[in-house]
Amino acid sequence: MFTIRPKIKNGESLTSYLIRISTINKVDFIDTFKKFYRNEKYVGVLKKRIHLIDVMPNEVIDIKELGRAIGKEYDEINKYTFEPTIKLFSDDPNIQRKYYFFFMMLKLVENTNRKFCPICLHQEKYHKLIWKVKEINFCDLHKIKLETRCMNCNTPVSFLVGSIDKCVSCKKKIYNKKKVENLKIDENEARKYKDWYFLLGEDGNTIELNQNFNNKEQDGCLKLLYLSLARNELYQPKKSIVFTKSERNHFRSSVINGIKKRPFLPYIFKVIRHPKINLALKDFFNLNVPNSFKDSLLTSNRLSYGNCLNSACKGYGTKKDLEKINVYYKKTSKYSNVHYCNNCYQVYGIERKTNEWKNTNNMIKKVDLIRKLIEEGKTKKEIEMEMSISPVLYYRLVGYLSQTSLLSPNYQNIKEDKNLLEKFKKIISEYKTLDMNKLLALSQKLYGWSTKEFYYYFYDREIQRYLIFEAKFDINKKDIELLKKKVNESINYLKEKNIPIKKSNIYKAINSEVHKKNVIVFLIEEGIKEQKLEEIKKMEEIINDYISEKHLSKKFSVSELCDLTKKSQSTIRVYSPDFFNWIKKVVLEENEKYKQFLYNEKLKKINNIRLLYTQNGISYTKKDVANQIGISEGTISYYYRVCGKKWGDFS
Repeated sequence: MFTIRPKIKNGESLTSYLIRISTINKVDFIDTFKKFYRNEKYVGVLKKRIHLIDVMPNEVIDIKELGRAIGKEYDEINKYTFEPTIKLFSDDPNIQRKYYFFFMMLKLVENTNRKFCPICLHQEKYHKLIWKVKEINFCDLHKIKLETRCMNCNTPVSFLVGSIDKCVSCKKKIYNKKKVENLKIDENEARKYKDWYFLLGEDGNTIELNQNFNNKEQDGCLKLLYLSLARNELYQPKKSIVFTKSERNHFRSSVINGIKKRPFLPYIFKVIRHPKINLALKDFFNLNVPNSFKDSLLTSNRLSYGNCLNSACKGYGTKKDLEKINVYYKKTSKYSNVHYCNNCYQVYGIERKTNEWKNTNNMIKKVDLIRKLIEEGKTKKEIEMEMSISPVLYYRLVGYLSQTSLLSPNYQNIKEDKNLLEKFKKIISEYKTLDMNKLLALSQKLYGWSTKEFYYYFYDREIQRYLIFEAKFDINKKDIELLKKKVNESINYLKEKNIPIKKSNIYKAINSEVHKKNVIVFLIEEGIKEQKLEEIKKMEEIINDYISEKHLSKKFSVSELCDLTKKSQSTIRVYSPDFFNWIKKVVLEENEKYKQFLYNEKLKKINNIRLLYTQNGISYTKKDVANQIGISEGTISYYYRVCGKKWGDFS
């Protein structure tokens, strides 16, 4: 097809070359391009957008046919597009995943106007592929700004223009060296060029991947996590210096379970260009992640929990007696996924720093040691000296051993006290504290308990369950009731004044501590739902009134009814989907009624003409009636059919 076949220049984009070869051979660029369209259905609209040739050439045109026409091999043509760059990040042949990377690349490149360096274009007469990258805004050779418009008439330079340097509007050259704007280039801008030269293979280096996984996508996620955690030997998620918690979890899940978040260029640039990381793109591809990091990442799972660690417990080494604690320990504590053992009353959790399953109060070792010393016949003072513990801690450990049947009941010789639960509830609710030392002092003051008696009662099974699962609510019970009252008052006030119920509006009227009360947040959310339902009812009434007024007089549209609510169509669709579906349903029903009404009116007109013919004793045919009205016979038949009647039914 092309008798003259110029060489592709270094760094030139494929579309630039196609324009040049079309111009030299004096054929129309657009018409020539159409001959290489692919016929696959999935291409759809994309094949009409010429700039996509530089991003996804194999999906838009037949590369093999193009290669025969211009005398180039398949691989040589692809070198002048972004496809080799995309293949660096995925080797999955699945078309959907492949398309993910193509569309991500489309976000990184210009899709409307060409960018060009006036001096380069004047000297070399071609467009570089690297100029298509959105973040590239200057020419690294001449240190000037890249232009997107004709420098003579300010017309945008479109990809559809079949000329390298001529403006479609003013017919002059699109460059003008007199209007060149010099720029001061900082290190960050210069680095962008280095990164993209490397990706496009224009720096002379071949890209060799050092993979820690067979899958390129999982390997990329692993490298991003490793760098974002400051190259720690072990996976410690709280130390991420780049990613949010959500991003970090997605990448981690991608490594462990398969792809959920793909390691494409925006994330890679975000990491390697971070001031605390500052890694060259070449070094990222060659990065070797330590096996210790990989192993700790693959084995860490914050959703799991361990076994009971108390060797003296019946449930030792199992999970059967563990019960999760949702109230007592906050997320801000140093343990997560905290569990309580119903046999030995010990609390366990995953330590956030080390990601290890541990006893939260480190009592088990002390309990084992004091039990051994007691069995050896050591006295209280000898035990305190050997263990370096205070008398208070001694009584606490002995009280625990006595209640868990690890010591003889006669060892402490303490009388059982009735109504223990009521007594502890009274102290906690009145004095609002769970501090053990304060509880000890208050019990001595109110009930005359000794330290030995207090800790014996403290480790009673019923008391331990109460302290772990219910005491927190009792402390805040009065405050919560008061806050509930304030919240309800605020919600009612906002409803009366027709002010939107928002958390920020209610927080102003009540104590800021309300942020921590889940019950109060629930009340606010319920208030917001109620207000929203009331608002929707009012909007439904407005729409129903309008429809009643205009019934059978016009055709309705969804946007028209949405405008009546003084809200945009997109806002209603996103935030009130049920209401939006109701509007669509109403529009369909009303338009169907209006349509039927129009057909009936047309049919009445036809029947009136037929009646006049009949009354005047004039014979007529369907064609006569059609000519009288100015419609076809088929249209008349259609009106009768949709109204459920026939031409012969008329009498």
